[in-house]
Amino acid sequence: MIPRLHSKGSAVASQFTAMNGIGDFGLTLESNNSGISALPAIPLEEADTVIRPQSNSLIEILNELIRHRGIFFNLLSRDLRRQYVDLRLGFLWVFSQPLVMTLIFALFRRGSGATIITDIPYSLYLLSGFVFWFIWVDACRVTASADRINAGLISKVFFPRLYSPLSAAASKMVGYGIGLAPIFVLQAYLGIRPSWTLVMLPFIVAQGLLLAFAIGLVFATLFIYGRDWDRVQGQILYLGLFVSPVIYSVRSIPEAFRTIYMLNPIVGTLDAFRASLTGLPDFPWGAWGYSWVVTLALLAVSTILFKRAEARLLDEL
Repeated sequence: MIPRLHSKGSAVASQFTAMNGIGDFGLTLESNNSGISALPAIPLEEADTVIRPQSNSLIEILNELIRHRGIFFNLLSRDLRRQYVDLRLGFLWVFSQPLVMTLIFALFRRGSGATIITDIPYSLYLLSGFVFWFIWVDACRVTASADRINAGLISKVFFPRLYSPLSAAASKMVGYGIGLAPIFVLQAYLGIRPSWTLVMLPFIVAQGLLLAFAIGLVFATLFIYGRDWDRVQGQILYLGLFVSPVIYSVRSIPEAFRTIYMLNPIVGTLDAFRASLTGLPDFPWGAWGYSWVVTLALLAVSTILFKRAEARLLDEL
């Protein structure tokens, strides 16, 4: 709402131009001795001041995020408290689901006699895959829904809107740190020692979270235009479990379909995650490099799309 005051004789007219995403006209009210009456609306172009974003370029977006970085750390601290402090069993939930799923599938494989080709013991293959997958899926979901969760704060306080989904995704870094504990315990039990590739683990987790953030940001943008996209996201993430090397390895895919299968960027991330933990001699540099390329491209596109739809955000919350 932009005020413009002017006087005309004994009457004082207050003109307010309302800007919204629907129309380009405002409402003019005139106050005089006899009361208030509505005057014809004036075009937005005649308003004294119009506030618009400076630019939607990636450089300008990055500069804005750097200038307000203190807000990001405050939001991140709040998200961490909400996930791991306010919930008394918050740390337990991180690895309870992967442990249960690992037990179920390991028993199923033993009982069915199914042959699944892996380079490491199948129990470790399952546990590492489920730990990574469930935290990664959760990062996608909280990124997409962060604006709705923080609707009260967004409607009252100005800060870069990207910080809301970004802090939600970044908080999952702690989840990976907690989830590694049962993996290292199982590795010690199986006598598998990590090698120098363990130093790559933080970069692999960072790439995975950036990919989750980019995908979640796409759906956060779509949520602005319709809530049905929430169900679409859930279905895609559910199906993703079966088209990613969580339960089975890439070597189980027939050669004729392996190239198409490798187009899934999470394949290289998961293989790199396991290789860094177990010290496999053949680190998937090529597949992981492809995952980085897709991640950065999707990150740029999703950020621009979100910034363009940002003007409608408050109207839809």
